[in-house]
Amino acid sequence: MEGISSENQSRVQDASLVVIFCSQLKIDEAYLTQLLDQEEADRRFRSHEARLRQEKLRQYYVGKLSADSSQNWFKHQLYIALGAFLIEAKAMGLDACPMEGFDPQKLDQIFDLKEKGLNNTVLVALGHHSKDDFNKDLQKSRLNSKRLFTNL
Repeated sequence: MEGISSENQSRVQDASLVVIFCSQLKIDEAYLTQLLDQEEADRRFRSHEARLRQEKLRQYYVGKLSADSSQNWFKHQLYIALGAFLIEAKAMGLDACPMEGFDPQKLDQIFDLKEKGLNNTVLVALGHHSKDDFNKDLQKSRLNSKRLFTNL
């Protein structure tokens, strides 16, 4: 696929499904209202006043974000969703391979993402690993917890 790095080509082409994780390019009043309406429909507010408090709080925080800092915040929020997605894929018995090895501008062009108000961040290939997958039997390697965490 055009725009995918050579090391990720087979991961994308051989996957049962590839998900493009995108964030909003901007958050405006209409988007905030859409979120609040959905949350209200899902009964996330105990009262109308609770919805109003949440609306004011979000408007305050969104108002503090510059264009650059909002994209950074959106990306962080997206990675929280990605973590949950990967855990759920594993729980469903699926293998998942998150990737950033692609040309974001090319992906935007192919799928008209900017016109849809979206900014792509990461791809996830889903499916079941091939019996020929060199990586499937290798031990995972992680830094130990003493290196990763600082006790305060």
